[in-house]
Amino acid sequence: MIVLLELAAVGLGFVLALAFGTTRRRLWALLGLGLLLAIGVFILAYLSASPDDPASCSDCGYYWGRWWEPYFTAFILGFYFILWCVLVLVGYAVRGRFVERRADVHTPPS
Repeated sequence: MIVLLELAAVGLGFVLALAFGTTRRRLWALLGLGLLLAIGVFILAYLSASPDDPASCSDCGYYWGRWWEPYFTAFILGFYFILWCVLVLVGYAVRGRFVERRADVHTPPS
């Protein structure tokens, strides 16, 4: 279930790039948004971790006052952030190509 939500969030980056990726400044803003989302999910994972020793998590360690796996969490979020960046760039390129073609089609002959 969580994987589907993460993939939906990454797909949202593609859709946002298609809709709003008109300039390089907006492209950088979308990439920054992906970084902020990754940091937010990391903080959310930290806050949702148990402060008590959980019996159900054999691989967890005690980091920053919580029982969790911050390195694994950072690895997974890094993977999804890279995927977000790739799809935002693809969406930006698709939009640029579509707008370029559309401008060629609607340009009156001289």
